[in-house]
Amino acid sequence: MATSARTKALTTTTREFFAAFLAEQLNAGSEDGARRYQHILGDFEAYLGPRANLPPAALTVLDVQGFRDLLLARGASLATARIS
Repeated sequence: MATSARTKALTTTTREFFAAFLAEQLNAGSEDGARRYQHILGDFEAYLGPRANLPPAALTVLDVQGFRDLLLARGASLATARIS
């Protein structure tokens, strides 16, 4: 991650960071990747609820593990949950 992106991750909300990431994917010509990430990040953002308004640096391993566990509870395979 470039220094400017690292700084942005500390000063922006997770929601804004995800939106900027998706815009970068589209600008790079990766429409398929952007669509896939949009679905995954949208689900993660919904899982986070109000925590999505915190900087990405404020998220914890427990946030990620909880999302993974939610995907598993919904019937996703472990391989899919790890990729997501």
